[in-house]
Amino acid sequence: MKQKTIVPALPFLLPSLFGVGVFYAVPFAVSVFFTFTQGVAHPHFAGLQNFRELWGTAVFRQALGNTVLFLTVGLCLLLALALFAALVCAKGRFAPQELALLLPMVIPVNSFALGWQSLWGQNGAVNRLLGLAGREPVDFLNGAAAFPLLVALYLIKNTGCVSLILAAVIRAVPQDYQDAYQLDSTSEWGYVRRVLLPLLTPTLLIGMLLGISNYFLMFRDVYALYGSNPPARLYMLQHFMNGNFYQLNHQLLSAAALATVLLITGTVWFGKRCTVEKTENGKGRRQ
Repeated sequence: MKQKTIVPALPFLLPSLFGVGVFYAVPFAVSVFFTFTQGVAHPHFAGLQNFRELWGTAVFRQALGNTVLFLTVGLCLLLALALFAALVCAKGRFAPQELALLLPMVIPVNSFALGWQSLWGQNGAVNRLLGLAGREPVDFLNGAAAFPLLVALYLIKNTGCVSLILAAVIRAVPQDYQDAYQLDSTSEWGYVRRVLLPLLTPTLLIGMLLGISNYFLMFRDVYALYGSNPPARLYMLQHFMNGNFYQLNHQLLSAAALATVLLITGTVWFGKRCTVEKTENGKGRRQ
């Protein structure tokens, strides 16, 4: 049955497989080759030397720390806000509001950056209000508020997509589950915590994957706001790799890219493992 399904689909899959192979798989294989070699004209095997040099670079450690901190804070807030919005949307018909949640995703990056500067810049609306109140202007975009503002921008752009996915899953949960739970308790938060959250665990993992992938798209927003020299707190792995690309340092660039891939793969594997164990434990208890 699988062969009868796959064979007719092959002509439609081959162009996509060809594109993925040429534009993703082959460049990644070349990047892995550079990771374990040194030299450009006559490359030679260097083992883990590039990784040792990478970890010995203070700029890389700073970029890695900023990236891990941003993902930790951003993903936790993203999933919490998306779950709250999904619970609200799933209670009724909020079609216009749900469409509005997706608007930040279709706004061009340059337009978003211009609006962000007009709001938080030196001559932005917030500093003008502070001036009317007799306060000195604050450099929000380059001072201590730069990191929280970038997290806020990340949440604005990504909460809508994840919340709509969660809302669709919540609507698909049979009403009998809530009716059965209400026989023992009328606590709505208890229903969410004890019934909905275990059911939403695989979907939350998908939301985490979307959050991670969309985080790397935030480099465009940071570059539009700050160029190639962002504040120290906003210097991420993409800035480090972009700088090494322009310096033609392919070995450090490839090592940083492979380290990033391994970090994300390990995070996803751990999340999936926890999801599978939680699902299996839930099935065991029901049996």
